[in-house]
Amino acid sequence: MSFSKILENVIRVENTMNEIVLLAVKQNEKFVLDLNVNKQLYQGMNGNGDRIRPSYANSTIKRKKKKGQPYNRVTLKDEGDFYEGFFVEYGEKDFTLQGDDEKTKYLVHRYGRNIFGLTEKSIGDLIKMIEEDFIKIIKVKISDS
Repeated sequence: MSFSKILENVIRVENTMNEIVLLAVKQNEKFVLDLNVNKQLYQGMNGNGDRIRPSYANSTIKRKKKKGQPYNRVTLKDEGDFYEGFFVEYGEKDFTLQGDDEKTKYLVHRYGRNIFGLTEKSIGDLIKMIEEDFIKIIKVKISDS
């Protein structure tokens, strides 16, 4: 492959960087959802890295104690339906986390939209996770003739 063709491919890759990142994210979508659901929400943290507020009502705390579930933090998990409804929605240049469970509107109203989203730490973990896929995609696109 000629140098000019390689340079042309590098420029094409540079111009489609968002697309490449989103492709790498799609290849690791389960990891993205796990970061939001298990590494953040279940630990009582929203996408800003703050504790989820307001705290559970006393009746919820009693019910969670009976079920053997965490009650010292808001996890937004009872039976798991809300978590199972999480999905990634892809835009042209970005992605967002969404939910389609029937409780989603209520929980967003009560706890805020930032229950969907990744903290800085989770974004760092995601970058580490997609790095290999990202590099593979770039290599293929640069060497594409």
